[in-house]
Amino acid sequence: MAQRSGWLDLGDDVRGFWAAPEGTGTLPAVIVFMEVFGIDQSVEELCQRLADLGYFALAPDLYHGERFTREQREQAIARLRRLRDDEAMADTASALAALKAHPRVDESRLAVFGVCMGGRLAFLANSMHAAQLQGAICFYGGGIAPVEDHLGRVPLLDRIGAMRAPLLLLYGAEDMSIAPDEHARIVSALSAARHRYTLSVFPGVGHGFLNAHRPGYRADVAEAAWRSANVFLEEVLHAR
Repeated sequence: MAQRSGWLDLGDDVRGFWAAPEGTGTLPAVIVFMEVFGIDQSVEELCQRLADLGYFALAPDLYHGERFTREQREQAIARLRRLRDDEAMADTASALAALKAHPRVDESRLAVFGVCMGGRLAFLANSMHAAQLQGAICFYGGGIAPVEDHLGRVPLLDRIGAMRAPLLLLYGAEDMSIAPDEHARIVSALSAARHRYTLSVFPGVGHGFLNAHRPGYRADVAEAAWRSANVFLEEVLHAR
């Protein structure tokens, strides 16, 4: 599908990378939360894949211009440690406002999609911006329900009561950074809250299996998980 992409000023010293199909009609929109390295090629490609599905995709730059290579992993993690949840959600609010003001966006059909650290932020956004969202997708989002988080992040299970939109959570069974007991705590809390969710664990893969630029990538699993995400977005953003 022919598409356009670029950078959008979101206000408050934050920009976002966007991609959308060419045309003039209004579209459902998806906010994409980045991985630990910032707005890099993989995030831009994810936005472009969503545009190919017919969505206006927008990835707010939560690092405000900083990005890191794979060889700068330690610097990237240090930057993540400095990222506060309230700052990330303020930038998310700016992204939501920009989407709702954009002539190509149908403001009644908005979702969030996060990978890695962004998976946790998509979970958080589903509570902090609950009234504006129709769905949330979390790919291997660490720090949602750990016993102890080595990055110092606050667990998010107490946020579930504020959520309105359905959740799709996808994990790799061999992900050493997110233990199976964390999946269990998330399932227990969501079920106890009677919140609608789907949680899938893919055998034989670890962290980063969706990202073709990471060593954990597995094409067959990535495509299966992508189909699940596509079906989920179709349901929450196109069903009337």
